[in-house]
Amino acid sequence: MNEEYLISYKSGPRVEIKGDPNSTYIVAFIDNKDNSLYGFHEIKGNAWCHLNIFYFVEWKIQIFKNNILVHTDIYNAKDKNVLIVLDSNALGDTIAWVPYIEKFQEKHKCNIIASTFHNNLFQKEYKNIIFKEPNSELLAEVYATYYVGIFNISTSIDDTRHPVNYRDSPLQKISADILGIEYEEIKPRIYRGDFYKVPNKENEKLITIGVYSSSQAKLWNNVVGWQTVVNYLLDKNYTVKVLSSEDDGYMNNFLPRGIVKQPPGSIDKVIQELLKSKAFIGVGSGLTWLSWALDVPTILISGFSYPWAEMQSVYRISTPKNYCSGCFNRVAFNKGNWNWCPDYANTNKQFECTKSITPDTVIKVLDSIL
Repeated sequence: MNEEYLISYKSGPRVEIKGDPNSTYIVAFIDNKDNSLYGFHEIKGNAWCHLNIFYFVEWKIQIFKNNILVHTDIYNAKDKNVLIVLDSNALGDTIAWVPYIEKFQEKHKCNIIASTFHNNLFQKEYKNIIFKEPNSELLAEVYATYYVGIFNISTSIDDTRHPVNYRDSPLQKISADILGIEYEEIKPRIYRGDFYKVPNKENEKLITIGVYSSSQAKLWNNVVGWQTVVNYLLDKNYTVKVLSSEDDGYMNNFLPRGIVKQPPGSIDKVIQELLKSKAFIGVGSGLTWLSWALDVPTILISGFSYPWAEMQSVYRISTPKNYCSGCFNRVAFNKGNWNWCPDYANTNKQFECTKSITPDTVIKVLDSIL
């Protein structure tokens, strides 16, 4: 009886054998780089098997019949279609992860179909990549599929989707690891429209800030922090504009007095303001990632993560020594709890990671930029 071996790399390696249903086959899933065995299945003809490994591995699949090797398939995406899905709608995650899609394409010389929630920022800059809206219909068959995100099973890391512990890695490295790319910090190319030529930038004394984020732990919780810095800048005749889209009082957090609020509108307008800025001051949020990607001098105030967890080519202000910090890199994050503080919830030490960051520290860094 003729046998047919149907092998796919869409959401993990899958093997279907069409042949004699009375014959027994051993299917071995091997890393072609070092010949390490990930797993094997014993199946009959006219059946299929699948390995629950969803990140990139350079697979070598070997099929044995009666202990005799009858078929070998080695992963080769050259000139084939590969779908890469960024499984997060967060602006910062998307900006952090996009560069490694292009690196994957360069490494494998394949055709990339990318799905993100912020395609408009990238599709005119990455013209060799086809950008599709999330969950949209694919018009072409794909050879392999990868999902880039932060995946957990309850409070444990899903090791079928992460080859290493993502809490021990910079945010950008998560994408590099899942896609099998050697990690280095890479800024994405952001479409700037006509805003790369902003008139009178040299004469405009504008500082932009991003006050809000997706959890109280990410905010600058020093009660006099923002107002002190804003007052300092106003005294030096700077205009301070907040780019956060949230309204004043969001989750009981209030904007400093004397600032200008960016009106509601498209992200293009935010990009324009950032490109006019002498500097941007922000917390762990998508606005900070956007500012960094646009080469604006960027100050990042953060204590909920360790200093290595975000981009390194910024002016980062971290928690002083002897204060609690880095909970995001130590404990499973509960995004359903706005006041998440795993070490000191409901005590006077709650959010001490950023309460301990003083405005004088920020002003000192500002002076070095301005």
